[in-house]
This record gives sequence, structure tokens and C-alpha cells, in this order.
Amino acid sequence: MGAVLVVLIFLMVLGWTPKQDSFVDQQHYEEANDPPYVVSEYQLVEDAEVGAEISVADIVFRASEDGEYVSWAASFSNPHTEYAATFVIEVTAVGGDETETEEFEVFTLESPLRSGESVTFGNAMSIYGLPDVTEVTVSITELAWFETKNAEPLQARTAIGFLVEEIEIASDRSTVTFHLTVDNVAAYAYEVDYFALFYDADGALLGGAEASGSMGDVLPPGTSTRVLEIPRFSEPPAGADFENTMILAI
Repeated sequence: MGAVLVVLIFLMVLGWTPKQDSFVDQQHYEEANDPPYVVSEYQLVEDAEVGAEISVADIVFRASEDGEYVSWAASFSNPHTEYAATFVIEVTAVGGDETETEEFEVFTLESPLRSGESVTFGNAMSIYGLPDVTEVTVSITELAWFETKNAEPLQARTAIGFLVEEIEIASDRSTVTFHLTVDNVAAYAYEVDYFALFYDADGALLGGAEASGSMGDVLPPGTSTRVLEIPRFSEPPAGADFENTMILAI
């Protein structure tokens, strides 16, 4: 059985060249000039009879008001008691006899779905040219299992909380801007992507979307502020009550 050691090392400061002894203990970040990124080590489990599959449940979807996008969401669970998982999410929208498929790479080695973990996630995809969407399927491809080689730090989605301070809605509802206070309780920084989960006025989940220009943002320890925009290419689903929006950092 072969093994591939994957070491994820994230550095916060641009222009700083790391040396072999430059990484600080995550529990003593205050002794460094800058807080470190999360350092985790994973080893690929090859040719193993893992005997588990990622569970996909509670799939919801809702088209945008202009009918050009469909927002979807689902719950993803890793039932394995030992291994973390990485995979690609394949989403297919069905309208009449036509389909549109898109892949979403979210649960990567930077943010795997850990053993026993369940996460609700969603995004939006273009359905331009499809008739009314009657079904959305969500499946798992490129599934890989990894053994953790060191103590796992908190995931960004666990360590980071959001407080929505202000919401700006464009007159045509095509763009929604969220002004946020962000609290990172971990002692290290994260490089994250932001997503939104939309609910209606009764609290029913409608779907998700990606925040514009948020990919690879660096969140330091402590409290900071962010402005996130959900643009037309990730148009919110019809019926969304923006006061009930949940922001995710993954």
C-alpha cells in the first residue's frame, strides 16, 4: 500500500519566505510577529476498503426570479469514524428533456469533511436556456479518504462566526450586499471562501450562493469586518428573506 503525504501549509504574509524552522506553535501565536495559518497533515488512504460513503440528504432548490439561475443546497455527512474525506459535488438541474450539470470543488484538503461531520452547503448555477427546472440532483464524485497525521485544528466553519450588521438590496434584487462583523475564536488565521444560505420568511432553506470576490480571503484571529456581495451571477433564489441569511466560511 502506497502512501502520499499531503502537507498543507498556509502562510499569511505576502513576500515572506519561510525557512525550515519558521513555523510557530499554533498555541503560541502571540510570540510571533504574525499569526500563522492552520498547519495540518493528511495521508491518502489508498486501496483501502473504507466501507463508507458520503451521505447527501435534504436537497432543496429554487430558481431565481429571472429564471436564469437555480440556487441549491444539501446536507453532506461523513459517517466514517476515522477518516476525513475530499470530493467533488456534481449538481444536475433537470428541465423538460434537457439538463445542465456543474461541478463544485468545496471539500478539498484545505477544508475536508471530517469523520462524523455534517455540513449544509449550497451554491448557484446557471440554467439559462432550460425550461422550468423540475428536479435537481446532487451526487459525489472523485471521493478520496485521508488519515489525519496530527492533531486537527478547528475548521474555519467551526471557529468563525458572523453577525450581519447591515444589508443592502439592489432595486431589482440582483445584488445583495452584507456588512458583517466576523469573530474568529481560533488562535490562527484562515484562508477562506464565503457562501450564503438563503431561507424564506418561515425559515425554510431555499438554496445557496457564492459571495463575489471572496475567494481566498484571509481572516486573522479575533474580530474583524467584511463586506460580501451576492451578485447577479449567483442571484439569490426567489422568495429569499435576506434577514434570515446564513453566511458560511469554508
